[in-house]
Amino acid sequence: MKKFIVFLVLVIAIVSATFILLHCFAPQNSIDVSNSRFWEQKAEINGEIYYIKSDGVYKASENQKYECLIPFDEPDTKAFFTGEKNCIYTAVNINKSTSITKYDPDGILTGKPFILDKPDANVLAIDNNCVYGRYDDGNDVKSAVFDMNGKTINNDLPEYEYSDVKFLFSGDEENTYYTSSNYIGRSKKYAAYNDDYFSLDFTIIDLESNDTVHIDLYDMFNGYFVYADIKDDALCLVITDTSKKLSLGSGHKDFDISSLELHKYDIYVLTDIKSGKIINQHKTRKYERIIYADTKKAITYYRGNYITYSTDNWKEIKSQKADEIKKDGSYFFDTCGEYVFVFDDNTDKLLNKISTK
Repeated sequence: MKKFIVFLVLVIAIVSATFILLHCFAPQNSIDVSNSRFWEQKAEINGEIYYIKSDGVYKASENQKYECLIPFDEPDTKAFFTGEKNCIYTAVNINKSTSITKYDPDGILTGKPFILDKPDANVLAIDNNCVYGRYDDGNDVKSAVFDMNGKTINNDLPEYEYSDVKFLFSGDEENTYYTSSNYIGRSKKYAAYNDDYFSLDFTIIDLESNDTVHIDLYDMFNGYFVYADIKDDALCLVITDTSKKLSLGSGHKDFDISSLELHKYDIYVLTDIKSGKIINQHKTRKYERIIYADTKKAITYYRGNYITYSTDNWKEIKSQKADEIKKDGSYFFDTCGEYVFVFDDNTDKLLNKISTK
């Protein structure tokens, strides 16, 4: 009996020591990952990241916070980025008249403002040298396209609106102009959204036939959706799984998917959006977070390094130091344009940018 007690005490001591060592050497960082590539409120212009807020257009430069570049002096002001990435527009509605103004990427006014010829027009986007909007003709709300002098050039714009207000697609076939938070992105023919935040249940819409394909990954993967991209008729997903047990003194909640201390693994999943079938999948190591992924490559953060993998065979392509990531820090990785922008959550400063090319 005495030997059994001694043995039990030793086992408990070893398990406790192992737990404490694992806790001590586990990364204490917090890594939050986002993809703003399809979000109309953010844009990458000439390697800088811009953000439209309620009171103006903001720009962040390295080692600086977002600073207001174009303040909104009127309450009913909107701003828009263009696909050309060489200018920023604002639309102001005053007394049922909508005025459009153009700025360069430094926030300097270029050209004279012009007025749309439809009263009280609600602008959805400005792109392809056109203004896309909606207006009330007294009987119904209609869509319209205006030229860069404010004249109506198309009064019969095709629209695709889905029942749960997931997103509204209008304009040319390359762009989606009004979206909700569930919207993931689109290729030329297909668009995708997920049903709920963190959900692994996705809907793919054929924009020509209006047919839908549902992709439910709950039965295949244990984890939470954190990142998605859509390209070449493929849906690229990143799923993360975390420990649901609280670490000693950590104070983390079960649903804290950004904690590296609780991290178990990330999964890269490539799915054919025509059929919903999985084409390719890979799994990371413990404490290795995927911060960017597309159909060809993935970039991870792992123990002080950014590692780029080929998604064909998950072989390492290159590695670079992540000197800005410190122990006990909290960081936000935001994909926008051709870069992943690295922000410090505690100071809101832009620390680095990683090219995705």
